Amino acid sequence: LFLPGTYKWKANTVYYLAVTRYEVYSAVKNGSYQKFATIKSTKTLKWIDKKVKKGNTYKYKVRAYAKVKGKTYYSAYSAEKTVKVK
Repeated sequence: LFLPGTYKWKANTVYYLAVTRYEVYSAVKNGSYQKFATIKSTKTLKWIDKKVKKGNTYKYKVRAYAKVKGKTYYSAYSAEKTVKVK
C-alpha cells in the first residue's frame, strides 16, 4: 500500500552499521528541497508526510547520517521520488 506522501527506502548494507539516523528532504513540485524530517531510528525505513495537500505534487529524497569518532558523515542523496496527491 502506497499512501500519498509515503516514502520508503532501502539501507545500503555496506554502511548500515555506522548509520545513526536518516534525514528526509521534500519539495513541492519545482521548489527547492528542505530538510523535512529526521528519522532517529535506523530500523525505520519508511516515512509518511501527513501534511500533503490534495492536488499538489511532492518530491522526496533521503540521506543517511553517521557520527564516527566525533566526525559527521552524510551519504549521497537517494534517487528522487515524485508523488502526486489526488
